[in-house]
Amino acid sequence: MTQTLRMLAKEPRILKKLQKEVDLLPELNVETTRNCTYLAAVVNEALRLCNPLPSGAYAATPPSGVQVAGTFIPGNTQVIVSHLGLMTDERYFPRGEEFVPERWTREWDEGIAEKKAFVPFGYGLHSCVGKQLALNEMKLGIASVVRQFDVVLGESYSEDVWQEEWKDYAVLQVGALPVKFLERA
Repeated sequence: MTQTLRMLAKEPRILKKLQKEVDLLPELNVETTRNCTYLAAVVNEALRLCNPLPSGAYAATPPSGVQVAGTFIPGNTQVIVSHLGLMTDERYFPRGEEFVPERWTREWDEGIAEKKAFVPFGYGLHSCVGKQLALNEMKLGIASVVRQFDVVLGESYSEDVWQEEWKDYAVLQVGALPVKFLERA
């Protein structure tokens, strides 16, 4: 959730748009957030850019081998597909480095070339069994914060420091995020 709050603090337009959707809910629970399309879009976009497992998952090539970008990889070879590399690739996600939740809504006309490239919870047999629980928790957590607070970056925030403190130890570790939670009027 830290990464999502950072992106919302950097993009006040997106924060306000999300708050507008969340403010319409009578209460916050799994059922009421289920149909919040912009909230789901913000979560998807945050997972795309700040996946908890950025280096990806291991897979084996088929016994016959596989050709990848002009290079033959022999059969039964363990390879790793970088989630971060895949989910920021311009071939699959136009403006891949940018935080654009609208790409997950009908408002986005540039489209996603290959939805199979969105693999924040793995894929196929390697897919996370806790995916739905995690999505529900992310939606409720983010909705709870933005319903009550405006999120702004703290005075000591530095994009360079934030980027330097990213560590991939098979699970993403991020550094401190100086933000302020300002009570909404």
